[in-house]
Amino acid sequence: MPKFRRNYKLGDVLKVYWIDASTDEDWQYIKDIDKKAIRVQTVGFYLDTTKEAIIIGRSLSDDAGLEGKFNIPWVMVEKIRKMRE
Repeated sequence: MPKFRRNYKLGDVLKVYWIDASTDEDWQYIKDIDKKAIRVQTVGFYLDTTKEAIIIGRSLSDDAGLEGKFNIPWVMVEKIRKMRE
């Protein structure tokens, strides 16, 4: 588990910096392959963590409704910042 994993509370607003997987479907020459990683920043409400991932949501309602759940595997996470409320 990454060293930046902390005890976040349900609803904490986090910015997760992570590397996404990518694919190309077209024929191309090996010498022309794009080798850059796709780095992503996702802001969301902390929901939970598992051994494999951090789980955040895009929207939370007053009655604990959830919209837009995101599971981001720990192996893809570069850093996490807690945002101020």
